[in-house]
Amino acid sequence: MQMIKRLFLMLAVSFSTFAADENVTAFEVKDYKADKQFLESWSLTQEEYDRYLFLKNNTPRGYYTKSHPLFYLGIEARTEEERKKYARLIAQMEFENFEKVQSFSKEIQKQSLALYGNGDILDLESLKDDPVEKALSTPSKKVGFVSFLYVTKSCIKPCEQALKEEISKLVSGESAQLHIIFPKNHSEQDINRWAFINKVPVELNNRNVILLRSVREGDDESITKFPTVTSKLI
Repeated sequence: MQMIKRLFLMLAVSFSTFAADENVTAFEVKDYKADKQFLESWSLTQEEYDRYLFLKNNTPRGYYTKSHPLFYLGIEARTEEERKKYARLIAQMEFENFEKVQSFSKEIQKQSLALYGNGDILDLESLKDDPVEKALSTPSKKVGFVSFLYVTKSCIKPCEQALKEEISKLVSGESAQLHIIFPKNHSEQDINRWAFINKVPVELNNRNVILLRSVREGDDESITKFPTVTSKLI
């Protein structure tokens, strides 16, 4: 009888151990290994990423800091060297971001000037909370040079080149407006024909970025050499 009890006890222990093993292997173990590209983009090691997750999920830092890993690691730095390291990484990251935003916003301005000149082309209110807004905070209407290009209806090739140069100044922002001025004896039809032949951008003309006109009464615009370009600051 005693032997039967011992055998039953051994079977019970073996069964419980087997059951425990089954339960252990049934658990889903999460893998916290970060993607290699993620680690490289933040200049982190796997160990640093693990510490970031620990700080985020197990300490008050996860409540106070709603930012990226470098802030977690920098604020909770264990040594002065760690604090310096993460501060430097953040400084580099912010500077690189600033350069990218500046380059992109300058390209936006360049393309906007090419299409529309210096008019009000952007609704800055629509860019609130957008990083590009900061780079575009300078109003589109600003003090600049107005260029005056004096031509005649018979001035084609030389005037065509001069026109291209002045439009290039508009696009780059060197000038804010271009006046193309003809002698008094030129009719509106003469002016329109010249503008058509020389491919004056109609959109810029409609927006008064490029003005086509003849010499005005009382103005000192008695030019004898064509093309002639002058400019003044407004």
